[in-house]
Amino acid sequence: MVKKMNKLIIASENLTLDNEEILIKEITKDINLHLKGKVSCGIKKIKKNCTINIYLEKESDSLIEFFLELENNQNKIFFYNEEYSKLKMNFCATFSGENHLEIKSELKYSNIQNDLKIRLVEKAGKIELLAIGDIKEKTKEIDYLEDIKALTSHNNQVKIMPDLLVKSKEVIANHNTTISNISKKELFYLENKGLSEKKAIEMIKKGFLRGILKNKELGGEENES
Repeated sequence: MVKKMNKLIIASENLTLDNEEILIKEITKDINLHLKGKVSCGIKKIKKNCTINIYLEKESDSLIEFFLELENNQNKIFFYNEEYSKLKMNFCATFSGENHLEIKSELKYSNIQNDLKIRLVEKAGKIELLAIGDIKEKTKEIDYLEDIKALTSHNNQVKIMPDLLVKSKEVIANHNTTISNISKKELFYLENKGLSEKKAIEMIKKGFLRGILKNKELGGEENES
């Protein structure tokens, strides 16, 4: 049974979540997160320059959701899966200034499911995203998916660099990337409903970001339990 936990500000170097549901209001330093059992974790803010290591223990089943405002951030998020672990990550962020983000999964055991969704919305800046899936030799029964979408309205720079390293023939690994402008059809529709262009763009961006989230505290539709 999932236990309820208070909203936290995390300033420690290590945190273990064991069959818990938690909202982390802020991560203030480099951290190692250890996940056991069934975990649902929402994260609202991270330090501008920090590394987050997430360890998924054997037979764990985790939902990790980020809803961030990045501004001149330099962050690394690394996932390490043990056998029979499942990960669903929904990473949603707006960005301004100069940003660099690295998200990496290292899979050296078998029977793993990782589903990583990343949504990025430009405010007035640039972002460089390095997405790495490193699937080691002799692994099998791995289902790995990266789905990255970025939305920009001012033609500012979005650079996405996928690096899918697959050293086993007995796994399924896929990567999808889309970078697009605000849909003219959606904008036209909303403006015809009486919204200003500014309000219509805000609504489109909000829906784009929050559409994949589950945690209500982050603006999602429902809590995962």
